[in-house]
Formats: sequence, structure tokens, C-alpha cells
Amino acid sequence: MLRQLTRERPAQTLSELAGSLGLSRSAAFRLAYTLEQEGYVVRDEHTMQYRLTSKAVMFGFEFIQSLELHRVAQPVIRAVAGQTRIGVHLAMLEGWQTIYIDQVSAQIQFATNLHVGTRTPAHTSASGRILLAYQSPERLENIFHLLVRHAGDADVPQSFAEMLKTARSDRRKGYVYKGSIYLPGVVSFAAPLHGRTGEGVAALLVTGPRAFIEANGGERWLKNIVLEAAADISMKLGFALKTEKSIRS
Repeated sequence: MLRQLTRERPAQTLSELAGSLGLSRSAAFRLAYTLEQEGYVVRDEHTMQYRLTSKAVMFGFEFIQSLELHRVAQPVIRAVAGQTRIGVHLAMLEGWQTIYIDQVSAQIQFATNLHVGTRTPAHTSASGRILLAYQSPERLENIFHLLVRHAGDADVPQSFAEMLKTARSDRRKGYVYKGSIYLPGVVSFAAPLHGRTGEGVAALLVTGPRAFIEANGGERWLKNIVLEAAADISMKLGFALKTEKSIRS
């Protein structure tokens, strides 16, 4: 239905949408109602026509951006996986959750709960925390309230002030290195990937057994590899490295 609301016909009635899709009026109404409740379309009370909202437009931009991210990042994350022999992932922020959108599996065997499509509360993972670090205070506060409402027992910060303090600390550092709260003995290192204007569009994450990582140099070892790879991907996405200092401030 969203695809029917084109530049040539940006506003259409329910009957017009039903006809374009070959649906009954009742079936089209159920679909339009769901899209309206989710915020992707809005109905004009006077003309009874449906239009796309800014949320739907932004969803399209983000989809295109994710395709570009896959294309640019794949060679880099494969190189990181070959160099470290542990799992490498790309993650994005979606609402109050981190969603994993790409991965290269580890060459060594260890238990992992991360796969393409996995979602976790953003504040619980290294990738989520580094993504939160690059949100505006206003958006971060909105995410905090969503976590309080939806994240259940996932150790949500006691206050927005606490969450903001953590985000600012992570941003100053430029990465997050932490143990998994889901899998004992597993640690992760996450760095931000920046788009053209410096926004944090995704996170590059490596994860593996603590013993293996520490035997190879631990945090310092991963820092050299992951930050260099993240900078490479960001540059290919159009990020000007000379602005990195201002982004962190």
C-alpha cells in the first residue's frame, strides 16, 4: 500500500487504494488502519485521502542507507573477521532496540546469541551503547522512556540522567568494551560508524571469548583493529575524518 502513494499520486482515498491493490474495501481498510496506527500514513478528515508521513519517508531513506552500508562494510568486516578470528557484526538502532543486520561468523568456536535479525534492548549491549552515545539528548530521553515501558527486567538505568551520563562517557571514549550480560565469558568491542553529516548510522561490533581476546592483547588489541576498520567504513560512507573531534565533543 505504501508503494501506491507515489509522487504522481501522493494522496488517495481508500477506494482508490483498494482498486490499485486488487483488494476488497474491508481488506484495504484493515491494512490502512494498521499503517495509520503505526504512524506511516495519515488520513485527511476532510478529503478522506491517505498520505505518507515523514516516518514512512525516513524509513525509505534508512532502507537505502542500509543497502549502502552493506555494500561498503562487507569487505571490511570480512577482513576484520579474518584478522581476529572472532565474530564480527553490524548493528543499527531501531527504537529502543539494537538490531543486528549483518555478520561474519567466528573462525573459532564459542557460544553466541547474535545472528542477523537478533534484537536486544539498546542499553544492554556494547553496540547499543555506542549507538546511544551518538543520539541527541532529546532522542535519548525518548529512548529511555521506551526502555522503561518495554524492556521489562533488562536492567534499565534508574534515571535518564544516569543513561545520559553513560552515553556521554561512551562518546568521549569513542568505543565500548564490555562483557556480555547474556553469555558469561564473552566480551564485545563496538565502535560507531558515521554517515556524511557525522551521525552515528550503525555500529561495528566484534565479539568472542574473553580468554581468547585477552590472550591476544585484550581491549588494546581490538581497539587498534576495530577503530581503524570503523574509520575506513565511515570514510567510504562519506564521513570526513577531520570532523571526528567535533563529533565527540
